[in-house]
Amino acid sequence: SFHPRAADPQELQRIAETFQCPSMIESSVEAALIRALDLVDDESIVLVTGSIFMAAEARHSWYNHPDLMK
Repeated sequence: SFHPRAADPQELQRIAETFQCPSMIESSVEAALIRALDLVDDESIVLVTGSIFMAAEARHSWYNHPDLMK
């Protein structure tokens, strides 16, 4: 996120690693959503968490990116 209060992605990744949680860093919420959807099968879900700003950005990407609506 570009929000001034957004957490540093590398720091969040380091924290995830301490819990043996695999993680990836993407350049934008849209890129992360595309990557997540590429990694799941038809029986899976993608859950977007974070701030209201992140959820709004993911929602905007979902409805305005035709390939995501498959």
